Amino acid sequence: MRLADCDDWRAGSVETRLDTITALTAFSGGPSGTPGGRGAVLDQDQAYDLFEASCRHRYAAAFNLYKLYTRAAGFIGH
Repeated sequence: MRLADCDDWRAGSVETRLDTITALTAFSGGPSGTPGGRGAVLDQDQAYDLFEASCRHRYAAAFNLYKLYTRAAGFIGH
């Protein structure tokens, strides 16, 4: 997951994209370092929309998906 970027997002099928979101949700929603704590996550539609908007630009080709996801989840996640 740490290597997936916007180029991968654009090249992936819808099924691959949804699998990526599932993996990122599991990664981000894991223990946050606080006893009993969990990281914030986005729902599938929020994550899909985030990556569609962020990755549509050519300059975003190397943006890491997990960084986009975790930063957005910190603001709008639940």
